[in-house]
Formats: sequence, C-alpha cells, structure tokens
Amino acid sequence: MIYAEKSTNKYIRERMEKFMSKVAVVYWSGTRNTAAMATAVAEGAQEKGVEVSLMFCVEFDAALT
Repeated sequence: MIYAEKSTNKYIRERMEKFMSKVAVVYWSGTRNTAAMATAVAEGAQEKGVEVSLMFCVEFDAALT
C-alpha cells in the first residue's frame, strides 16, 4: 500500500509540474492590501520556477493564458 501511495504522489507531482508551470495571478485591490498578497503569491511561485503573470483584473484576458 505504501508503494502505491508513493507512486500516486509521484504521478500527481509530475502532472502538476507539467501543467502548473505557468500561472496568472489576477487580483483586484481597492486599498493595495490584496495587491501586496498577490505579489507575495507571484514571488513564491517564481521561486519554485513557475512562469508567473501578475495582473490587475482589468488587464486579464483568458485568451492570454
């Protein structure tokens, strides 16, 4: 059973690395608090090697992703 769990975790990790290598962090912020959090999320993702687009909600177009 442990082998199956490790195998499944490896599969999930590999799939996430393939499909989560590019993310868009889209936010709206009236007081800049959410902007600060969005920036922190984007920086954290970049540290993990993810290509990140950080954009305000009016900049976002689903066709860009």
